[in-house]
Amino acid sequence: MGRTAQGRGVWGHLWTGHSLLHHLRFRQLLDGQLVQQFVHAGYEIGRRLLVLQESLFLHSLL
Repeated sequence: MGRTAQGRGVWGHLWTGHSLLHHLRFRQLLDGQLVQQFVHAGYEIGRRLLVLQESLFLHSLL
């Protein structure tokens, strides 16, 4: 069979290491690209809201 507790332990360690590596890489992506995207998206939303506010304000004056 070859499926001993020791064998599973090795696979467990490998899987944990892989998950950790994945998590760290994900954190790097999150800290880098995603933060930039969020900032950009936030800026875009803010800009559009300002434009919308201005147009609503102008309409209320008419």
